[in-house]
Amino acid sequence: MHLKRQIKISKNLTYSTHIFDEKQIILHPNWYSNKVKIQTDELNYLNIFVPSPLDLILTKMMKVDPLDRSDIVFIFENAEIKSQELRNYCIEAVCPDQAEIRDAFKNNKVWLREQGMI
Repeated sequence: MHLKRQIKISKNLTYSTHIFDEKQIILHPNWYSNKVKIQTDELNYLNIFVPSPLDLILTKMMKVDPLDRSDIVFIFENAEIKSQELRNYCIEAVCPDQAEIRDAFKNNKVWLREQGMI
């Protein structure tokens, strides 16, 4: 169920996103209960949730990409995540059974160790 969507937010802004089934990406088993609600006064009848910062990091570990790694550092620092938290999340994460994703996840865990993040 991988879809790519472009959502028109306003006249001047288009947000592009990928939509995956939860079994197609790396996530913690409790990701759904840990989701974060986006607070907005502009959308009265729409509730918007995003994965927790730790789960966002896991989704960024599906490939080895400098931009994703930069995002991981940004999320780690700005969400004030502790190394032990991220280490535990990586241990408990559910990874899709695809060699390319498993290899990237393994490679990114090595990189996180080298960065002192786990």
